[in-house]
Amino acid sequence: MTPDIRGAVQAGSVVAVAGAIVLGAVAPGLATQFDDPTPEPAAEVIDETIEAVQPFDPADMAAAARLAKPIELQRAKRAAARAQRASGPMFTPSRDYSRSARYGQPGGWARGYHTGLDFAAATGTPVFAALAGKVIEVGYAGAYGNSIVILHDNGRKTRYAHLSSTDVKQGQKVLRGEHIGEVGSTGNSTGPHLHFEVFTGTGEESFRNPADFL
Repeated sequence: MTPDIRGAVQAGSVVAVAGAIVLGAVAPGLATQFDDPTPEPAAEVIDETIEAVQPFDPADMAAAARLAKPIELQRAKRAAARAQRASGPMFTPSRDYSRSARYGQPGGWARGYHTGLDFAAATGTPVFAALAGKVIEVGYAGAYGNSIVILHDNGRKTRYAHLSSTDVKQGQKVLRGEHIGEVGSTGNSTGPHLHFEVFTGTGEESFRNPADFL
């Protein structure tokens, strides 16, 4: 069936007209009988149509890649700097969680109040270092269960407790956001969660509200 060339031209579809000509559905001369008083020769229309669907010029793509490379390098440098950060805003130590206990909440804890933040999550959920630092404790720690303590350059320490497993060793240096263990329910725990603390020493006054640093 012959395509409706008049309708295509009236709709401004050069591609449709050229396509019909290429397919031999209509003689090239018919394309000059409609609304355009000074149409392009059929061969030029075909050439323009073919050019319109050509892939990007490899030289243009290479130039775009060269322009993008410095941007990617800057992003990588900024990411590396964030990973080395041992102070300032902390990296959220887990994901896919809900907050189940807040700092200072009264209750049946050993100190009579909650000394950190609880992140309820499924067993095996990754746990991340909040800041860069050095692992100074790792292993089973009584009520804390499987626990990791990291010392940071600003003098603060962070604890990650009730873990199902630990993936670091004592003395190991870790980066901000590095995977260090998995959520669990070891020690004094009523269900899988990460207990996260920020502190500076051993006394009651050394504990800080982790929410102030996240």
